[in-house]
Amino acid sequence: MVRKNSVRTACPWRITNSTLYEAGNLQATIEAGFTTVQSLGAAIDKDVGDAINAGAIPGPRLLTSIHQITEKSGAPAKLREMVRQTKAEGGDVIKIFATASIRDWGQADHDR
Repeated sequence: MVRKNSVRTACPWRITNSTLYEAGNLQATIEAGFTTVQSLGAAIDKDVGDAINAGAIPGPRLLTSIHQITEKSGAPAKLREMVRQTKAEGGDVIKIFATASIRDWGQADHDR
């Protein structure tokens, strides 16, 4: 609800329930004394990290890969493009999963 004489400005970050939960977790993290954390592979981390860097929400320095590279990501040319895209989007690190998830028995498709 906006009050009659209040000033409203556009928020440059996407605000979702996930964003709010992550912001709460990061506040608890900074209060526990952690000054830098990494969260690898969640696209939401970019917006949350930008909000922390701008001083809009409290939290530790957040390093993110934004995306993940998996065994299904494609040929080498595609992987290089994904790395360039991640860098262009502001990713701090590149996360590479060498095999499938343990939920998939930890094997790449060609090993099944």
